[in-house]
Amino acid sequence: MITVASKVPLKDRSVLSLVYTPGVAAPCLEIAKAPLTSFDYTLRGNTIALVSDGSSAYSFGNIGPLATLPMLEDACILFKTFGGVDAFPISLGTQDVEEIIAAGIAIWPTFGGFCL
Repeated sequence: MITVASKVPLKDRSVLSLVYTPGVAAPCLEIAKAPLTSFDYTLRGNTIALVSDGSSAYSFGNIGPLATLPMLEDACILFKTFGGVDAFPISLGTQDVEEIIAAGIAIWPTFGGFCL
């Protein structure tokens, strides 16, 4: 139901050189100097993670991480359609609170926010 797609069509070599080597070096170096610019140069500025372990899926209860994926994908569609926010489903294969926290800490650089 959802996909990840480029906002920049790769129509020729000149565009490829901007989004890949050598062009990608410019935003990388800028972010290294000023980390908050990652919100401007990457998907972080408009992307959140929708995270679930499948333990409390709306009215279904504990249905597990795989069965929760369709619900997460539906929520991603709603975030995009009604809020213009790109959301990515993250279904965790653990229900241990410490492991869930560790997973969030490990992936924080990718997302501008989290919805649990």
